[in-house]
Amino acid sequence: MSRRPWALALVALVLVTLIGSCAEPALLELSLVVPEGVDPLSGADEVRVRVTRTEGQSTTTLADPQALDLSFDVEVAGEYGQVLLEAYSGGALIARGETPSFTLRPLDDAFGLLVGRAGEVSSLKTHLDAPRAAMLVAPLPSIGFLVAGGHDAAGLPSSAAEIYDHWNHTCTTLSTALPEARAEGVAVSCGSACALIALGRNRDGLASSFLSYSGAWAQIADGLDASLRRRRAAVAALEDGSYLVVGGLNSTDEPMNSMLRLRTGGGVEPGFTLLSQPMREARDEPAVASTGTAVVVVGGQAVEGLAGEVVYLASGETLALALGGQAPSVGAAAVALANGKVAIIGGRDPSGQLLADGWLVDPLTRDVTHVENALNVARAGHIAMVVNGQIVVIGGEDMSGISSSFEILSESLRSLEVKEAPGPRAQAHAVAVGAGSFLLFGGLDATGQPVSAVGLFETGQISLP
Repeated sequence: MSRRPWALALVALVLVTLIGSCAEPALLELSLVVPEGVDPLSGADEVRVRVTRTEGQSTTTLADPQALDLSFDVEVAGEYGQVLLEAYSGGALIARGETPSFTLRPLDDAFGLLVGRAGEVSSLKTHLDAPRAAMLVAPLPSIGFLVAGGHDAAGLPSSAAEIYDHWNHTCTTLSTALPEARAEGVAVSCGSACALIALGRNRDGLASSFLSYSGAWAQIADGLDASLRRRRAAVAALEDGSYLVVGGLNSTDEPMNSMLRLRTGGGVEPGFTLLSQPMREARDEPAVASTGTAVVVVGGQAVEGLAGEVVYLASGETLALALGGQAPSVGAAAVALANGKVAIIGGRDPSGQLLADGWLVDPLTRDVTHVENALNVARAGHIAMVVNGQIVVIGGEDMSGISSSFEILSESLRSLEVKEAPGPRAQAHAVAVGAGSFLLFGGLDATGQPVSAVGLFETGQISLP
């Protein structure tokens, strides 16, 4: 097939937004942004674009793939919407891209739509300014993502900080670095353009302050007793907008069983509250997943300890989970599913053996379904993300070292496909862009050195009619 004239070009899509029939039309111009060295639309014979509004209405049109230039009307009045593009060849989905949700306004605007190969991991043209691993990443919903701190090439806490702008798909180094180097903490959103970093360690020991970013940095005392400070804790979002912090290592590197509730401020200073009920096990870097009202916690326990438990926020109860098979001790991944269950995948057992098994947990009943050999490639320290009703498991360590493969599972933990990513990746951080895509920041390569790469995964599941 001949090469399309728009291949690898930034081609404008024009969306006419109207607030009423008498209003002056406003133009929302979308430019396609493509990964490094990849023409995701090569071979496409059909391209579809949809603009979805809050109430569920959508407008779908067919772009001429020879020109990829289109215009259509959507009546808006400050409603949230999203743009989704899918490209097909012979009816098969070959490329897709989606914006985050944004406010459709009757104003002229322009931004980029990132498009990648469907069902693949691609490397983006933009990179982190400072290579590092285990970064602290928090959403800035109106801007993109704050990528801060982590481990530098020497394994020390880093003071580097960048913003990934999800409207132009570039990483910009902040003019002011972190007030102090920070690693092994937690990072959360505290508003549409606000991010908060807490706990972890600096270059002198355990950190004792919040680092708040909202266009500039502020350093605020965390108000915690020194015995409650920690690094390598896990964090889970709760339905009231607060966060649960579980486990971690104290100042003498002992695992902790205390839990903290983090409230991000909402116009006042952030703060922690100690939960009266501790976990049943002290845990170091456990895997967690939240349904909003219950948090499943797995791994990080002592060799003979309880592998899993469920924390119920309303009652304050913490109840044991009976995981079948050889349960994970470290390195498992946990994700919440749309059906209210939580999937636990892989890890290492107490003897250090890599696991390929998975577990489906119903937090309401504590029923557990053990799925043997859910993974084709046993691994630990990997990332798991839910995209369009499937689970993507990527990177970590497998039998050959740091893994370059990723695997796609059904929500019942049936392996569907194993593929290769552009390179090995461990200790990266993943963030969702929309329901069918996510970004990967930094991590360690096959030699254990930190990288500056930013990656993109786009689902291979068809969404548009």
